[in-house]
Amino acid sequence: MLAHHHHIPNDPSSVSDHDLSVILQDPNDYLWFGSFSQGLNRLDTNTGQFQHYRNDAADEQSLSDNIIWSMHVDQQGNFWVGTNNGLNRAEQGFSNQGETATASGFTSFISPSSLQPNASLDAIRTMLEDQKGNFWIGTDGGGINYTAAERTTSIRHEPSQSASIPSDRIRIIIEDTAENLYVGSIGGLSQ
Repeated sequence: MLAHHHHIPNDPSSVSDHDLSVILQDPNDYLWFGSFSQGLNRLDTNTGQFQHYRNDAADEQSLSDNIIWSMHVDQQGNFWVGTNNGLNRAEQGFSNQGETATASGFTSFISPSSLQPNASLDAIRTMLEDQKGNFWIGTDGGGINYTAAERTTSIRHEPSQSASIPSDRIRIIIEDTAENLYVGSIGGLSQ
């Protein structure tokens, strides 16, 4: 039997929106839900209570946008959130001691990127950390940003090159057990 969590107006402990885009379970067993318009929600499965994280124009440590497309916890325990307006990293991250993100603890990376000047970090649709620890970010219009050894490279659609990705509108990046990458975009599948 499924339990239903509904958005209840004026109830800050309910989920912030009915329209959810992404779900992630963190190393401490909290469930995170990204919404299409009302930011990020963290569910404490023991209490059934939600905590909300939203963009606040007056708080530069809030999320950069309320449209959430992707989430990822990297090998170092950093919690990343991809929004319609950039990439966000929770300042506190996760650890074995049960620490988790706080409401005012996000650093935003927005184009032109403070990570790398040539990187496009507008709408972050997907993130992947490969088996070697390299970080891949798929954007909606800016192609792929690939970070290895603290150097970021932008991979874009090049119509004159047959080996190019078919579109800069990336939807998903996965890695199989043989370390092959697959990129799904508006223009098709690349390997």
